[in-house]
Amino acid sequence: MGKEFERTSEGGLTVTVRQEDKLFLPLDKEKVELGTYEQVTVQHVFPDKVKVLVRYVAETLERLQNQVADIDKELNVESLKGLDVNAIPEKYFSDITKAVLENKNKKKQATLADLNLFLMDVNKKRRLVAQKEFVSKQLAEVLVDARELERLADGFKNYD
Repeated sequence: MGKEFERTSEGGLTVTVRQEDKLFLPLDKEKVELGTYEQVTVQHVFPDKVKVLVRYVAETLERLQNQVADIDKELNVESLKGLDVNAIPEKYFSDITKAVLENKNKKKQATLADLNLFLMDVNKKRRLVAQKEFVSKQLAEVLVDARELERLADGFKNYD
């Protein structure tokens, strides 16, 4: 996806958004790749609303930066530090978790409880890592927008 920001002679903004992706068609219960598509959207921001857009982007940028920082704090918890999220292959993870929860052997309860806590930590770290990747991607896109708006709009604060 790419965006181009252009200031209009009236003081507004024109934002051109280009998105490309693969084109698929379901055929005989399979996805068949046919080619690619490109979608172009042109957005016109009124001159008196440019500051609203700038504010929205700045607030979104700050919110995403805070989210990444919060996720980093959660990942830095002692029980998750150094935990290898690939220690147990995904295809076995749910079976092992189910077996641990269903085992009623009293002699193994303490060991199984520890194993269950370990599995919960691995699952939590996997979720946090995936969440951080998603939010970081959004943050990178908004940061590009912020830099472009800073270049075009007077008084836009630098959020690097």
